[in-house]
Amino acid sequence: MEMEILKQYLEKHKSIEQLLSKEKVGSHLNLTQEALIYNGVYLKTKTPIFVVKENDTQVNELRNTLLALNPDLDVVTFVYDASLRIEAISASDHLKYDRILALNKILEQDFDICITTGVSSLRKISPKHVLNNNRLTLEINQSIDMNTLQLHLEKMGYQRVKYVERPFTYALRGGICDVFGVGMHNPLRIEFFDIEIESLRYFDVETQRSTETLSKTIIPFASEILLSDSDLTTLENNVREDLKNKNDNLIHNVETQLNLIRHAQYD
Repeated sequence: MEMEILKQYLEKHKSIEQLLSKEKVGSHLNLTQEALIYNGVYLKTKTPIFVVKENDTQVNELRNTLLALNPDLDVVTFVYDASLRIEAISASDHLKYDRILALNKILEQDFDICITTGVSSLRKISPKHVLNNNRLTLEINQSIDMNTLQLHLEKMGYQRVKYVERPFTYALRGGICDVFGVGMHNPLRIEFFDIEIESLRYFDVETQRSTETLSKTIIPFASEILLSDSDLTTLENNVREDLKNKNDNLIHNVETQLNLIRHAQYD
């Protein structure tokens, strides 16, 4: 009831109309006022909104305030922290998760508000068609051999581990492949009979028990920097041309790095 009253109030507020008509809304809004306006614009238009803030602190404050006002909003963030502070480095995995989740939701047009910073919005990422091509659709009875699946996952930016316990990883054993992608509350288990997918299910990491069975799913990409096959071939050819007549140690080191790039291990 309270949210419906707030919605009706915001839809009629002149600040919402001013923002939608690109008139000046006001340059000294406090955090709550700003969140109310963006909330009102979304409730009125039902159109995804992009908001650019000055820094990651402002991004987090606005996100938290928006969700406090309207917990039903799907708010995603796309932020890079260029700082070399220890706490920033330790938070980098969390920021990467949020960015990859945001990109997947943006491609699907499945979000309400995306908040970023000016610097983050200028960072280079892979083109839309490359990101879309690195979203893997799987379904029951689909034929795909384990080696092909592994190559797909590595090209998508996943790293192989013994057991999946964190996002952006996958594990193989016997006829089973476990994958932990963004947006998954639990890892996905893919079970094979020969080269045919026999079952798809989410499972609890601690108990290994199934939490949900699926007939079809999409595994999202695990990096915002992905290269197409033509990009990789061009890169390798150019580098190898430059390596002619260089010493063996340098050639070996560069070939090692090219192999990592070929498997999307370049974060």
